[in-house]
Amino acid sequence: MKNIIKIIAFISILTFFLTSCVKENFEDLPLPTHKVDFEANTTIKDLKEMFDFTDVITDDIIIKGTVISDDKYGNFYKKIVIQDSTGGIEIQINDYDLYRLFPVGQLVYIKCKSLIIGEYKGVMQLTYDSNGSSERLPANTVKKYIFKSDGGVPIVPKIVKIPELNSEHINTLIKLEDVEFDISELALTYATQNQDASRTLTDFAENTLIVRTSSHADFALDTLPSGNGDVTAVFTVYNSDKQINIRNTNEVNLTNNRIERVYLLNEDFPGNLGNFSSYSVTGSQNWYYNSQYDCALMSGYQGGANENEDWLISPQLDLSTSSDALLTFSHAGKLYGSSWDNVSLQISSDYDGTSNPSTQGNWTEVKDFAYPTSFSFISSGAIDMTGFVGNSSVYIAFKYLSDNSTALKWEIQTVKIIAQ
Repeated sequence: MKNIIKIIAFISILTFFLTSCVKENFEDLPLPTHKVDFEANTTIKDLKEMFDFTDVITDDIIIKGTVISDDKYGNFYKKIVIQDSTGGIEIQINDYDLYRLFPVGQLVYIKCKSLIIGEYKGVMQLTYDSNGSSERLPANTVKKYIFKSDGGVPIVPKIVKIPELNSEHINTLIKLEDVEFDISELALTYATQNQDASRTLTDFAENTLIVRTSSHADFALDTLPSGNGDVTAVFTVYNSDKQINIRNTNEVNLTNNRIERVYLLNEDFPGNLGNFSSYSVTGSQNWYYNSQYDCALMSGYQGGANENEDWLISPQLDLSTSSDALLTFSHAGKLYGSSWDNVSLQISSDYDGTSNPSTQGNWTEVKDFAYPTSFSFISSGAIDMTGFVGNSSVYIAFKYLSDNSTALKWEIQTVKIIAQ
């Protein structure tokens, strides 16, 4: 019996010392390091600008970037996305669980020679050249092209507004603030069990953005959050559709109260000029309702260009109890040799509502909004009217000018002023 006790005691002591030694040895082991003996010679932006179409890279181009994608939660599939200070690009890899090798924040260098660079549905990507065909990089070739390096830190997302998103943001990490899922989708999940899905984020000005989620994402069957807040994600496109890919729901922070919008003006010109009025200062042409395009239209051209000054004026607007206000409108136009300098948005807080607007009232000219590049309706984007909140008598007007040499056509549709 005593011998058994001694043996047990000896084993216990031995185990303690072995465990202590193993623990101490592991703690003393240096962390793995990754060093490269070459430098990047091209930025991601420059690389993308070198090629207008799918092509094999024949030069010794090396780029570096920080990993911003994360397939751990299933919403990124067989690819990593990297970003540097100039932009982002995705690399297609035929393997799973890439987050284990390339976690978020990992700095990587990519030797691009012999890879294919091309565009898929508006997104630039690097792929493998398989006898002239573009394929994902085989798993056993990854180490030939992609090199991990120390020094990487997670990218800080850029705070942007929905209408500001453009091609420069593709494959970069962004953060949207004061957004929420569309109220019509609140009972839905991010995706379904067997189907990828698109959901809609919206902001105060009713700009929208697609949230694209894979049916394989861990959070695919989670119900969309109902509140307002911020979302961090990777921005991408699918043809002309702007969309984001969420990495995980920890970056979807929609816990605040939803936006309470008050529509001080919501004019869509239902068969006439609606609540707007036309005032012609000069010329025979006037603002009128156009049934073909279902809009308010002004053109100084009739048998040739004519001199005109015409105003399309809103009803009186009460912003006395508003803390914030935004104006949006959709418009289209044809210049016919004229210039967008001949049109403007005007705002006044002392116009009397009936007199000649060119001589009565103090008007603030606004020209900083989006202009059409073709004869198709586009949104003006959100126009800040915060400077006029607190006033009980505010007017907006669309001012049109033409002369005897040039006269553009300007069409206005769906004018909204949203307050809270």
